[in-house]
Amino acid sequence: MRNDIWSLDINNAVEVFKIAIEEIIPEQLTVDGTKIDRVSPWIEKPDDVVVCCVKIGNKIVCIDGYSRLIDAYNKGFNYVFAYLETDNHNIELYKTCMKWCEEENILRIKDLADRVVTPEEHERLWISRCQAYLKENKKS
Repeated sequence: MRNDIWSLDINNAVEVFKIAIEEIIPEQLTVDGTKIDRVSPWIEKPDDVVVCCVKIGNKIVCIDGYSRLIDAYNKGFNYVFAYLETDNHNIELYKTCMKWCEEENILRIKDLADRVVTPEEHERLWISRCQAYLKENKKS
């Protein structure tokens, strides 16, 4: 058994794997600084950070855990842990979000680390944009 894989009980066992932060692709334009402040005190080592990702093509794309991920990056961690969401109905949303990031030159987590904003700015700049996309692309 590999020592860099362990199980995380969410709804069922999933494979958690070690991944270099530089290999994770963002699909989010901003990060809420207040959330980073909340998680920062308990993040002491890379093992404290597990993020949810999807695989799009050959890319590992983070879809949840940005506050933890940015805190890990800011603390100089080279890697974190991740698991892949396999039951995913929002893949087109994630692809669109990746395109938005590419347009804003947010290609790696280091690029996103410069986009930490207040909760209100995050709501206005990111959450509202995603909600508008979902509303426009709602399936009948």
